[in-house]
Amino acid sequence: MYEQINNSFIFDNEKISLLNLTLVSNARKIKWIIFASLFLFFSGIFIGFVPIKSVILHSKIYSELDIDLALVISLTLMSITTYPIGLFLDKYGSKITAIVGAIFQMIGHILVAFCFHYHLPVPVFIISLALDSLANPFVFTSIIQFTRIFKGYEDFLMGYFTGLWDLSALLGFVILLLDKHDISISINFWISGCIYFIFLILIFIIYPKKDIPKIMPEVLPVDNISKDDQNDDIVISNNNTTTLIITIIAASTNILSMNFYMINFKNLLLVWNDKEDAEFIIHGFSILFPTIGFIAAMLSGAITQKFGLKRSIICMNIFQLIFGVMSLIPTYEVHGSAFFSYIFYRMMFYTSINVCVSQINPHKIGQNLGLVYGISSLINLSNYGFSLLANTMENIAFGFYFIHLGMAIIALVSTVFWICFLPKPIDIPK
Repeated sequence: MYEQINNSFIFDNEKISLLNLTLVSNARKIKWIIFASLFLFFSGIFIGFVPIKSVILHSKIYSELDIDLALVISLTLMSITTYPIGLFLDKYGSKITAIVGAIFQMIGHILVAFCFHYHLPVPVFIISLALDSLANPFVFTSIIQFTRIFKGYEDFLMGYFTGLWDLSALLGFVILLLDKHDISISINFWISGCIYFIFLILIFIIYPKKDIPKIMPEVLPVDNISKDDQNDDIVISNNNTTTLIITIIAASTNILSMNFYMINFKNLLLVWNDKEDAEFIIHGFSILFPTIGFIAAMLSGAITQKFGLKRSIICMNIFQLIFGVMSLIPTYEVHGSAFFSYIFYRMMFYTSINVCVSQINPHKIGQNLGLVYGISSLINLSNYGFSLLANTMENIAFGFYFIHLGMAIIALVSTVFWICFLPKPIDIPK
């Protein structure tokens, strides 16, 4: 609950400092946005794992089973460590978190280069991918922590950075293209390792010596807060725990449903097309997926910024319903249209989750994001069991539709509950 003590603001027994944006110059903000954009774009290179997997298989060093094992172990490790990484961010700040992320990525990619150049054993390859997976939460959370200092643009930037991280999947196609021109995968990862070393140096130069929330004034007099400040900066929920739990449930059910669809999308295409056509379509969608997703995430951020989080989620629900209905129609043309609705639904959902968590408590973004994505990722591992169940049925398409429909309904219901428990601005008396 809100309470004023000696011109301090106390929410749920915790002192909350306000962001005095005059302490950060516009030049420094622009410089940081450029750096953060490049850092985030190059950090999600393994998001585009479909084309990279093709390159790895082409090298004939590791089998498909080895690659899938490395990927599952890496994703599981990232799921388990997301919450501790969030606690690390809240305790040590964005700069230290970004440094650790850059170091993990640099070592991971150089190790990948060694794996392919010297044909190192599978465990070393698994460790290299695990280091890159561990780096992703460090980098992403260290960047979105700063979006709240851009008054009037914070939600839009949240969408921008969410989409940009997904857009980095295009780097996988760059590696695939270079491989077709006889530039080996080891050279590509040597180059990316050097790029991360440059980012590591730039972090020391561009990031402030102290984390931005810590250099803000501890308290701010009520008289200095305008009506706009009350609406934009004081967005702390009176029922933080309830809102966070509902957000975790919504995230878990929606991510489970979305990823089940993506895992089985290839199998559905094989039902309707031959293998060569299916591979062509998958590569085409893999290029469109991050590109359109980037646009969808920025659109979600802009809607949230102008009309509020609730209306943004309602727009997301429209795409969710369109996707849910069209994906159940077993024709290639309609399913292709459903895929585009899925892209908008997916990226608007992730943007809404990130904005919501940042509003629940701006001073515990890392911890709360870690809880939301950590629990969601662990629950998402059950998708491998659901996918196995669908693929063992006599009619694969029917198995997919039956499970997909059940997941979609549960996800939609949880989203409706989520809307009812969104954080509301707290009115501060004058």
